[in-house]
Amino acid sequence: MFRSSLAALFALVLSMHQIAWAAVQEIALKGSEHLLISVPDAVINFQATVGAKNLRINLIDVAQEDFSIQTQGDQILIQAKNTDKESFGKLTPGKKHIIEISGRALPVEVHAFEAQVQLTHWSKEALIHIQKGRLNSKDGAGTLKAHLQNGDISILDHQGLVSLDTYKGNVLIKNLSGDLAIENFAGETNIEKARGFLSFNQGLGGTKILGSSGSLQFEVSKGNFSVQNFLGRVEGQTIEAPVSVQMANDTEIHLKSKSGKIIVSVAPTSGALLNITSQEGDVFGPSYLKVSREANQKSLRGRLKGEIQKGSIVIRSQEGAINIR
Repeated sequence: MFRSSLAALFALVLSMHQIAWAAVQEIALKGSEHLLISVPDAVINFQATVGAKNLRINLIDVAQEDFSIQTQGDQILIQAKNTDKESFGKLTPGKKHIIEISGRALPVEVHAFEAQVQLTHWSKEALIHIQKGRLNSKDGAGTLKAHLQNGDISILDHQGLVSLDTYKGNVLIKNLSGDLAIENFAGETNIEKARGFLSFNQGLGGTKILGSSGSLQFEVSKGNFSVQNFLGRVEGQTIEAPVSVQMANDTEIHLKSKSGKIIVSVAPTSGALLNITSQEGDVFGPSYLKVSREANQKSLRGRLKGEIQKGSIVIRSQEGAINIR
């Protein structure tokens, strides 16, 4: 009888401890911890506080019922309580599963089928895997990597490496200081004021890059690729996609095209050196430079007459037209 009562009391105490643990937990950090979140769906908000020493995890509403928090060495794990393959993803219906993470930033990894993730002032490495949903980051620093099958990505005022891989995502990046790598097959990508090494791989979607600088490399198939007021080096190739580049002074441009049209708009003060050839496509340039027509290609060579005698424009095309404006 005594043993039975003691076992029941122990079970009750353990149950109460697990409930308290699941609802709100304040964790003192040593500095070597990392956070792993693996859930079917959730709204996850990360809010870092400068000078904070602890990490606060809050599971709100039905997230308390379906998710658990565990520590395994330096790993802090938030996951669905039932993790077998048949029941994973079958959560309490009707309400959103909300997870709030605040306090001291630490490296984080998120895996979810469907999720909305918000990072604010997060200054540690973040790796986000989402099948469907949204990722927002503001005033962050450090490496941010994301894999999103379908949804939206917004990154504002970030310092550090950003690497994005999405099948059909709408991507918006503003005020980035750091290297950038984007693979976006069928979505729309908009970049404003990015500085660093910028790399793009585009399938069917469209890309616009405004007021950026550094080194730009791209490979595009279809869609549209537009670069405006870029300062630095632009190097890329297109299959069918039209490419438009508005160059700043001193910009180096090296482009290749199979059948996509290429338009390069130069600054009035540019004195860049031109080296343009196309096998079958038309070539257009300033009236004071002559397009040479040879047996198997058209070419345009010479220097623009602006006073800043720097920079170069090198373009090779098989079938696409080339226009230097």
